[in-house]
Amino acid sequence: MKAKIYDTESVWRDLLPMIAAGLSLPAALAQLPEPRPSLWWCKMAIRNDTDLDARYRAAMELRADALADEIAAIADEPIPDHLRAADASAFVQRQRLRVDSKKWLACKLFPKRWGDRVELGVDIAQRISITAALTQAEQRVVCYEKDSVLPADESVRALIGVTVMASVGQT
Repeated sequence: MKAKIYDTESVWRDLLPMIAAGLSLPAALAQLPEPRPSLWWCKMAIRNDTDLDARYRAAMELRADALADEIAAIADEPIPDHLRAADASAFVQRQRLRVDSKKWLACKLFPKRWGDRVELGVDIAQRISITAALTQAEQRVVCYEKDSVLPADESVRALIGVTVMASVGQT
């Protein structure tokens, strides 16, 4: 059996807008006319082409945004008036499941925007030298000893966990 050759650019020209609109890759593939490439072919094309990979990732981020729009529409949908109490409860549970699954998927597709994790940035320009901090702490202990702030009795020093240093850097 001979492998089929597809025009990569024309296939992705059709697929990427469908993905960006909210369809998964398999669902978008199903929308293409026969003969259509397989899911494996698409995954290999993404893996082997960095430009296509970047465009696919951008489409997936737009898909996450489309899912967020769907979540808002589901949440705004009123409970139908004709439903009885048990059926209304089932309707609400179904809507909650739809929202939760779309929320989870949007979080996985674009975690920077829709994820639950809070990221804190650290300014690398401000570094703390642990060695300098320890040296300053040792100097404070020595200064306290000179000013007779520490108890003179060695047993009291041991009790409170203080070691008197003869000079900075020694314990």
